[in-house]
Amino acid sequence: MDYFDVSDGKLIPDGREIDTRILVISFQSDWLYPSYQSKEMVQQMRMRHADVTYCEITSTYGHDAFLLEVDAEYALIKHFMERVFRENEESGS
Repeated sequence: MDYFDVSDGKLIPDGREIDTRILVISFQSDWLYPSYQSKEMVQQMRMRHADVTYCEITSTYGHDAFLLEVDAEYALIKHFMERVFRENEESGS
């Protein structure tokens, strides 16, 4: 997992499009998957016109934040999913 690399167009290969909404959550203190890497992925997706939302949670728990910041994650995911559902209802999808 530490060697997983989505750089150089590997995240979205040329000629491909992403037709889904994406939520990327990062944790400010995560040293294993730092926020700058998540921001780079978001930038790559936006350059390919993907509908992506980025959120960063402030935490002091380092890489384990995803296990401990459950309330913050829940709130972000809930809001994101409600927005997606609402937009789908309005568009008739």
